Amino acid sequence: DVYLAPLIEDLKELWEIGMDVFDANRKEVFKMRAMIFCTINDFPAYGNLSGYSVKGHKACPVCEAGTCHHQLKHGKKTIYLGHRRFLSRNHPYRRLKKAFYGHQEYEDAPVPLTGEQVYQRVKDINVIFGKTQKSAADKNVWKKKSIFFDLPYWQSLDVRHCIDVMHVEKNVCDSIIGTLLNIKGKTKDGVNARLDLIEMGIRDDLHPKPQGERTYLPPASHTLSKLERRSFCDCLHGVKVPQWYSSNVKKLVSMKDLKLVGLKSHDCHVLMQQLLPVAIRGILPDDLRHTITRLCFFFHAICNKVIDPDKLDELEKDAAIILCQLEMLFLPSFFDIMTHLIVHLVREIRLCGPVYLRWMYPVERYMKILKGYVKNPYRPEASIVERYIAEEAIEFCSDYLSNEEAIGLPKSRHEERLLGKGTRGVTVKTNMDRDAVLQAHLYILNNTDEVQDYISIHKEIIRAQHGRMTEQRLLLEHNKTFPQWFKQQVANDDSVSQTIKWLALGPNFNVICWSGYDVNGYSFYTKSLDDKSTVQNSGVMVVAESMHFSSSKDKKPKLAAMPYFGVIEEIWEVDYTKFRVPVFKCKWIDNNSVQVDKYGFTLVDLNKLKYSEEPFILAAHAKQVFYITDPASKSWSVVLQGKTVVHSDHNKELNSDVSETPCFSSGLPELNEDEIDDIHATRTDHYEGIW
Repeated sequence: DVYLAPLIEDLKELWEIGMDVFDANRKEVFKMRAMIFCTINDFPAYGNLSGYSVKGHKACPVCEAGTCHHQLKHGKKTIYLGHRRFLSRNHPYRRLKKAFYGHQEYEDAPVPLTGEQVYQRVKDINVIFGKTQKSAADKNVWKKKSIFFDLPYWQSLDVRHCIDVMHVEKNVCDSIIGTLLNIKGKTKDGVNARLDLIEMGIRDDLHPKPQGERTYLPPASHTLSKLERRSFCDCLHGVKVPQWYSSNVKKLVSMKDLKLVGLKSHDCHVLMQQLLPVAIRGILPDDLRHTITRLCFFFHAICNKVIDPDKLDELEKDAAIILCQLEMLFLPSFFDIMTHLIVHLVREIRLCGPVYLRWMYPVERYMKILKGYVKNPYRPEASIVERYIAEEAIEFCSDYLSNEEAIGLPKSRHEERLLGKGTRGVTVKTNMDRDAVLQAHLYILNNTDEVQDYISIHKEIIRAQHGRMTEQRLLLEHNKTFPQWFKQQVANDDSVSQTIKWLALGPNFNVICWSGYDVNGYSFYTKSLDDKSTVQNSGVMVVAESMHFSSSKDKKPKLAAMPYFGVIEEIWEVDYTKFRVPVFKCKWIDNNSVQVDKYGFTLVDLNKLKYSEEPFILAAHAKQVFYITDPASKSWSVVLQGKTVVHSDHNKELNSDVSETPCFSSGLPELNEDEIDDIHATRTDHYEGIW
């Protein structure tokens, strides 16, 4: 609070008095007032700023006195259960006994305190700063009145301090992976955790069994056999992601010890949002696999940049059900305070807006920049201040040199590359197959907006000449004769655009080929370059509208949009003298070998290829995907979509440090909420327990 005092004075002035600011649009001065919306920090700092004790039995600042806790005797830690209270009053989970902890649940969820209620609790607390002797009789969970209450509007805010989703996601990811792989120091299972089951009088089948000097722990639902641990690690060890998607996942996997090491916050983010649901395919009991997949789906949904307010109630209900299912499947020691905080995340979205505007990724990354300013380790604060002021002065001066290009400042590799730019391995092929070049030329004509009117006229001419021709034969005749007809039509018309003129003249048969190409915010590689790289940039998807025929005699084909998946074999720039058109020559997967399973995963068989007569697509139409070998069936691969590095609006201020990635699933099945009142936390399909 002492360090925050100058900031609070400035914030009070901004709110009560305001500042005169010039409106350049209206050419007038107006009074600007500002307020602090909320604070965002990790959980220990949450306690420091709010004055609430985030340790002990009442560690949840939202539930406060209503926090449902249990002190483990052998694990010597406090756990936070009772998530059935957040379900509806008539939910079937409330009536279960054996599946949970031997009793039914009748209590309601605690009501969060308002700002006024919190202020009434802390306004009379007398705080003595410094190291003082703590009174043993002092059991108040509120330790001080936060200095933020000096702001006149602070007690009117519903949410004053936000729970950081980045840290919640990382802690939950560490707990799940540590428990599944039985990583020492990270697992929530062990002898003490099993002894606490005896103390609580639950789950007799999981009680430890002394055998001589060793103790055998029977397999719980989350206990993986050695074969399953190897399958999990093999899957992640073989993952190659697109450039800028994440760190190199292979380096995080220790195949010797069968565990993950060195996970950073963003690694956990990528695992929870994309890779973990794939890695657990084919292992674990169905109910646990479904619950973990559903949890990953929940984290992806709340991290979206656009969230439908009408779906928040459903998300809040899902969070409570997922936590209840985790209670049925994991040991009580799994449920630390960070796992409990999941149940409150949707409430804060409803009151404060999307997560990506108030998580700590930008803050943590800026802290790295500030630490880089330190050149004198004996005076770190002064180093940061000096370099920060110098940088601010340079940025101020650069506003008056907006038309000049700054020297020495790095640029994004994708800046000015949305329309396409070659990056690696350029060659000019002079002996290119003419038929292949003409095939690419035809595809370019068929997919150029300015040519569409000519295509319609040409098809009508063919239809008039051959009245009984089927649509399939008409399309073949059109593809055969259109380029020459188009050239003749344009040659007699002086009013057409330069683009149409050069397209009609046809391409140069000397083709520029690239191994790497940046377009649409993606970095694409050819398959041959991919094989030598640590990333996977050759996967491609295009959504194409095409005529679909049931047979060669079908007279009523249907126009439908379908996704096609493939791998880039070559990258061409087709030369039309005045401009070049980038196209990808791909090997396409047979759509009959594409399926969507019950979890919404898109699966493809990379060995079954088709459509060799139509290998080309425009680079501008390409979307990036990457393939992961399905652990449940090695002949199939799971398709995940890449993410763009930049956006076409060029709005750098809204780039929020972590780009949004499409969901790993097109839609999960409904949650099974009609459970039988029995113990679900055991495994009987293998007997490889823990020693």
